[in-house]
Amino acid sequence: MNIPTRDEIRAAYRQGEEAIIQLFERLFQELQSQQDRLNKNSKNSSKPPSSDGFKKHRTKRTRKTGSKKSGGQKGHKGHTLEPSEKPDHTEVHKIGQCAMCGVTLEDTEVVGYQKRQVFDIPPIQLEVPQHQVDHKICSSCGTANTTSFPHDLTA
Repeated sequence: MNIPTRDEIRAAYRQGEEAIIQLFERLFQELQSQQDRLNKNSKNSSKPPSSDGFKKHRTKRTRKTGSKKSGGQKGHKGHTLEPSEKPDHTEVHKIGQCAMCGVTLEDTEVVGYQKRQVFDIPPIQLEVPQHQVDHKICSSCGTANTTSFPHDLTA
């Protein structure tokens, strides 16, 4: 912002009322452009949100606070994954020794199991078919012949 010097103010004073008005209008325009620049943020310009500084805008909640507690409400029937009757494979984790005295339990009979199942999505496996076209030389005329690839194979 260009603040007029004392000499510029005196010169405008000597020139008269119209020069003073022009000086004030110029100052007002510069002040207005500075104010407009300071008021810009990511909501009203193309500036990124990171440039908002400490004046971050918060969105207002549109939902009213209710009397219900958060989480599942009484009487609502929940839904959960049921254990599979036929798991894809079973891993048995054997006990090696007694947790109390340290005696080996290798030959001790199993009296029961606890079971837990993990539902995993298998990794995606890429399938890569290869296409080949024949090259043959005609035994009659000697012309080299090649079949065409299907139209949907472009590369």
